[in-house]
Amino acid sequence: TWHADARRGVVSANGENVHLLDDVRVVRRVAGGAEPMVMTTDYLWVIPEADILRTDKPVTIRQGSSVIQAGGLEVKGKQRTLELAGRVRGTYANRN
Repeated sequence: TWHADARRGVVSANGENVHLLDDVRVVRRVAGGAEPMVMTTDYLWVIPEADILRTDKPVTIRQGSSVIQAGGLEVKGKQRTLELAGRVRGTYANRN
């Protein structure tokens, strides 16, 4: 389950496209007591029916002490994939 908020949002008339703008923050709760995954960016395009999130703007993903930064991303929820684009760099912190 994802929860998203932003300063502004635009929904197409048919509800097929949602555009979140300015200070976008997406939180995904993780089972088993793990830290939630928090993604921040300035723009996010959501296609609810296809369960897709996309941005071509810089994005930061944090989970606990781990941090990944990229030039963009695409999340396909039905396929359970997250593809990072642009220059990608990160720090992975082992929970143990």
